[in-house]
Amino acid sequence: MQEYLTIRELDKIVIVDIQEKLIEDDKYDLLLDTLAEVTERKKNVGINLKAIQHLNSRTIHVLLVAIKKIHHYSKELYIISPSETVEALFYMNNLDRILFIVANEKELID
Repeated sequence: MQEYLTIRELDKIVIVDIQEKLIEDDKYDLLLDTLAEVTERKKNVGINLKAIQHLNSRTIHVLLVAIKKIHHYSKELYIISPSETVEALFYMNNLDRILFIVANEKELID
């Protein structure tokens, strides 16, 4: 699993670090299951996209499913360290209205 993603739990947030290999190897079910599991912890969720250069529609679909579950628990989804391309994609699709985009983890802790 570590070659695709890792999970870290900080004080009030669970961070999922996603690796590019997850997208390359089409492991969306793993991502969906992982996000469902961390959502059950009833904490805010951060998805670290530092290692991701591009997203496809399937990845965005998984994120939308996660947002719905996370908002059910009155928690938030944070996108951490997206590339310029990925961040632009979020803004073009108005996803910045339903999730928070932060430049780095430090912004979440402060």
